[in-house]
Amino acid sequence: MTASTTIEARFAHRFGASGFAFDVDLHLPARGVSVLFGPSGCGKTTLLRCLAGLQRGAGRLDVNGETWQDAATFMPTHRRPLGYVFQDATLLPWRTVQKNVELLSELDGASKDERRRTAAEAIRLVGLDGFENHYPKALSGGMRMRTSVARAMTASDASLLNARAAGSSSGLASNLLQTSGRSDRALPNPCAQNSQRKVPSIS
Repeated sequence: MTASTTIEARFAHRFGASGFAFDVDLHLPARGVSVLFGPSGCGKTTLLRCLAGLQRGAGRLDVNGETWQDAATFMPTHRRPLGYVFQDATLLPWRTVQKNVELLSELDGASKDERRRTAAEAIRLVGLDGFENHYPKALSGGMRMRTSVARAMTASDASLLNARAAGSSSGLASNLLQTSGRSDRALPNPCAQNSQRKVPSIS
């Protein structure tokens, strides 16, 4: 695999008072679906947080030939082209499925027509056709997670990092695999981890 088509991560860091030794030398294809698995506490969460820029560990990260982190560089999270699916769906309860999925495009300044088109494609790919006008409270837990996946998919030219623990979301993992086979664009690296954040307040 060449540097222009891979995700290459090399981290060697010791975190916190526990002295957790984080030692990673990882090479992944930049297209398709890759899965991280391992026992609780082995560093899956830490790795994805480092890939997303949510956590900083000593090392180097190159994605598609571009350096995201090294001794002199640290690309902030908001500049990294990726969609991140957190363990909690983090949907805005006052927004419908359609409007939740449009959120990233809206924040990026896309036109209304472009937002609708991009959201419609993502909603179709995760199998939520017909639920566009439903609010999160009317959805099952799995449907809320699929809405979160669809929202992450709308990030332009983005890798998709799935922060849902694989053992508790086999249906979501299966859906991602099916989606990657139906989509015209790559959905790289849905992986197992646990993480949460608050969604910014927006109408």
